Amino acid sequence: SSLTYSSNTLTDKDVRKWLRNPLPLILTVTNLRGVPYRILFSGEDDSAHEMSLHQDHMAFAIPDLGPGAQETLAPDFEVLDPENTEQMGRLAETALASGAFPVGLRARKLTRRPTDYDDRHPIRISDEDGVLFDRPSWPNNTTPGSYDFLCVDGGVMNNEPFEIARRELAGLSGKNPRDGGKANRAVVMIDPFVEPGAPGPAEDAEVHNVFLSMIGAMKNQTRYSPRDHALIQNENVYSRFLVAPSRDNRDGALALASGGLSAFLGFFSEAYRHHDFMLGRRNCQRFLQTAFALPLHNPIFHHTWSTQARIDYPSHKDDAHFPLIPLVGPAGVEEPLPGWPSRAYVYGGDVPSLIKHRVNRIVEDVSNRITGKAKADTIWKKVTATGTSMYLSVFRSRA
Repeated sequence: SSLTYSSNTLTDKDVRKWLRNPLPLILTVTNLRGVPYRILFSGEDDSAHEMSLHQDHMAFAIPDLGPGAQETLAPDFEVLDPENTEQMGRLAETALASGAFPVGLRARKLTRRPTDYDDRHPIRISDEDGVLFDRPSWPNNTTPGSYDFLCVDGGVMNNEPFEIARRELAGLSGKNPRDGGKANRAVVMIDPFVEPGAPGPAEDAEVHNVFLSMIGAMKNQTRYSPRDHALIQNENVYSRFLVAPSRDNRDGALALASGGLSAFLGFFSEAYRHHDFMLGRRNCQRFLQTAFALPLHNPIFHHTWSTQARIDYPSHKDDAHFPLIPLVGPAGVEEPLPGWPSRAYVYGGDVPSLIKHRVNRIVEDVSNRITGKAKADTIWKKVTATGTSMYLSVFRSRA
């Protein structure tokens, strides 16, 4: 894959004083190879509990978008040069890896410096000793020259990487002020699936139902963080905000045209993706008007808001708040609610053939490894055809 960059030189950096320089860009991945770690225990010999970390991320930084001097970032960040095709290609491949839905999309191989993991996981922070990190236990206690690993979708292990963003703002040992009068930074979480997952079985079930329920339980567990969700929903906490799809008293995936089939439904019609994009504009506008605001007494407003501006751009939240990003000119015109794209998908075209091709390749690969090529052709031919037809029949009703 390749990614090219083409842009005019930015001449209005002064209006972007709020942008960090360089701007961090972090993409989560699920590392299938794993990074080895060890916990030592006292015993008759040098006993240790061996572990492997698979929840991973790649860290990049985009320089010179804002006017300030460049800051020093953590050692695992790679500062991008838009003219460096190798770097931009690595960013593109990482983006594909971050969204490589298991089985449905091809896994991606990435390469990085093993030392990127040295300063990732603090285990003790003190004023006297500084920060002590838990570092990998590479084989033979030797750090390899480079580290290759196969990746799939980062959401498999970390579906809501809220803590990564929070720590990037607050630092390893810091906290983001939560009080409305002191808040000066915040995490904005864009979450298309805010609704709870369907409950699993309460009684004994068939083997295939147990397997599917196990997959669902693992997915829901990656989203579970009661502390984070409680703070996001607390109106007195101003260090974290949530933007989610909403229309016609429906929230989350139910408000999205492409929300079905684990959000893969968007591949089946451009009309689904267009609806969700336009709904996102409307939801974001409402978020900026009604939620993304701070109390009047916050110091942010003391020297930046004139009396007239406070009159012209009030917050829709209430009279005690000001919006952090006032909507000016056309941005303040209400975004219309997009029409629901009923029956937009017409069965046929490239999608069924692409699904059949993918399913055939997967089944062929698995069966060849189990039974050998000769038996695979006869045993799995009917299974493939039947399974694919059942899979595609879900969408024929939309024709």
